[in-house]
Amino acid sequence: MNTQFWEDLGETGIKLLIAVHELGGSGYVLEVMAKARIGRTAWYRLMPVIEKHGLGVIEDKPQRVRLTEKGKRIAELLTEIDKISTSS
Repeated sequence: MNTQFWEDLGETGIKLLIAVHELGGSGYVLEVMAKARIGRTAWYRLMPVIEKHGLGVIEDKPQRVRLTEKGKRIAELLTEIDKISTSS
């Protein structure tokens, strides 16, 4: 298991990936933050992590995040795990 990946990503990163996935694979800063229920500090901490692990690309003007193919695959799996874990 790649423990460094999971430590870098953390719970907030998982929420961010799921939120971007639910927004269709890309989104503006404010809409992603609102969907993921994260603050600006968490956003700026996670952006280098997302890029470092090849999960997404940050576009500057206007600032958006777009998931890579790898990011989309991981976000899809995390979404499925979340659905399974919350079902009865």
